[in-house]
Amino acid sequence: MIVALRSLTHLCVSDRFPMSMLPMVITQMNQVAVSVQRLTDFLTLEELDLDQVDRTPDKRESITLAHPPVTPRELSVAGLFPPQL
Repeated sequence: MIVALRSLTHLCVSDRFPMSMLPMVITQMNQVAVSVQRLTDFLTLEELDLDQVDRTPDKRESITLAHPPVTPRELSVAGLFPPQL
């Protein structure tokens, strides 16, 4: 029977898996579990109701903001948006 002290000593001395890697592996496994749960939640959502989507081709813009927080002119002055001609 291997005693816990001997097995931990063997892990510390062994070059294959140093004990300094253990916290990183635990953290990464936790991140993987959270990512898989988020993907599962997203992929199991209900489908979009197609009756709620307006598909009229006569509109010029795909998305229209009624009250934008920043105007395109303010963005072009800041250099974040190409100037309008």
